[in-house]
Amino acid sequence: MRSETKVLLATLAFGPVLFWGPDLPDAMARMETFQVKDVEVRGIRFLTEDSVVARLQLGGVASVWGDPAVWEERVEGHPLVRDAEIRRRLPSGLTVTVVERDPVALAATPTLEPVDREGHRLPIDPTRHALDLPIIAAEETPPPGASVFPEDVRMLAAEIDQLRRKNPEPQHRERRRGEHG
Repeated sequence: MRSETKVLLATLAFGPVLFWGPDLPDAMARMETFQVKDVEVRGIRFLTEDSVVARLQLGGVASVWGDPAVWEERVEGHPLVRDAEIRRRLPSGLTVTVVERDPVALAATPTLEPVDREGHRLPIDPTRHALDLPIIAAEETPPPGASVFPEDVRMLAAEIDQLRRKNPEPQHRERRRGEHG
């Protein structure tokens, strides 16, 4: 490579750093090229993509150079979200990977409410999702608005989850005609 070409490439690579110095990240964040225009949501089963994007609170001029930890915290604030991870897709996209809380049982409150292995109330509409889950009856019902069920429900939910993990799908044996046993 000729020396003029090397100088040109070095100038293109390091020119912005020399010009903006420590203000380069802020300058890039203000560039229209890096404004978030596309959000891809992965890992959702009960949540909608729109509800996850709304929790990001991006506004009209959010940059992909924003703080992903802040966005992750906002998404994780939803009662159905166990964990969230956000990655940048340059120049103008974000990928949000969500790990939802799985319902393991329906707890009687007098109505039936989905509950996860830790006893969290899950805002899942059983009429919209086919939930074939065991029912837990507790001696006491949680106070209105409580996000976690009482201790006896949490213990039962954890036990159900442990049993489910040991045997994720019941093994059904079908006998064919002529088989003995």
